[in-house]
Amino acid sequence: MVGKVKPKNIANEEFDKAVRNEQTATKVEKSDQNIFSTIMAIPPNVEATIIVQYEYQLKRSKNAYLYVKRFNTYAPFDRTTVSNILTQYT
Repeated sequence: MVGKVKPKNIANEEFDKAVRNEQTATKVEKSDQNIFSTIMAIPPNVEATIIVQYEYQLKRSKNAYLYVKRFNTYAPFDRTTVSNILTQYT
């Protein structure tokens, strides 16, 4: 899937239409603090594999990195698996 940047109101309308039609839909929103949120709608009884790749420098503190990934669900689902792969480049 390749995304297209669109005005926020048009992107929201298209996302909402896809949700109403029980289609898979995704949108990415950026806050003022340079924080990105990825919102996904997956129809009932659909199995999905989601791979999200971010390329940016993580901040290191006391020999550790902090990375937060939040999942909010709007409907119950049977199973989820979350995998993180972090690659350190020197």
